[in-house]
Amino acid sequence: MTENQKQKFWEVIDSFEKNELLEHLMLIGSWAELIYQDGNVLDGFKATSRTFDLDFLIKSRYKQFNPPKDIPKILKEQGFDLEHRYPDDYWKFDYYEDSIALYVEFLVPEIGRGAVGPVECEQYSLKATALRHLDILSTHAITVNTNGYDIIVPAPAAYVLQKMIINEERKPDKRTKDQRAIDNILSYIHESSELTEELKRTYESLTKKQKKKINQYCEIHLVDLFKEME
Repeated sequence: MTENQKQKFWEVIDSFEKNELLEHLMLIGSWAELIYQDGNVLDGFKATSRTFDLDFLIKSRYKQFNPPKDIPKILKEQGFDLEHRYPDDYWKFDYYEDSIALYVEFLVPEIGRGAVGPVECEQYSLKATALRHLDILSTHAITVNTNGYDIIVPAPAAYVLQKMIINEERKPDKRTKDQRAIDNILSYIHESSELTEELKRTYESLTKKQKKKINQYCEIHLVDLFKEME
């Protein structure tokens, strides 16, 4: 992520804050690592992931606003264009200007058998993409104050475990990038007995299928998940 990208990112955050949206959105994906860094969530951590994708989980999916929020209008004012993905009409917001590229997408946890196509979120005036295993992130959320904003992100333990669970489903380039992020963040978690215990508690809260995926990931990639502090 370049300095110009970071500046645009903070402009988006500021616009969400001014429209009283930040408390209802959770920043997930690689940009959460910037918050870990700037908010000193992990002592000495430096974000290494580079991505154009800004992913927000709609945490308050059933919140009623009067009037409803208009996220497309807010992002349009920030220079983002709405892209309707063919043929399923998934929504993504694109920004290209002054050598900066950013893509904003909104997600919700998939419930039951899952949704066919995008999920209508009328209170936010947009369509969101439903994905499995996002409930891990929403259940284990933390609020980090950085740069003057309270930003909701996944707890580092949940962030790492969720990436392990979905790794085999990712495209090869993103799979490799996520593996580097897992190794990097896990090394900082292991330096703290408190964070290591949180990792254990989060793991124990997961389903048998989720634990199996994590165990398989650790076996394949030779990861010592609960490495004891030396």
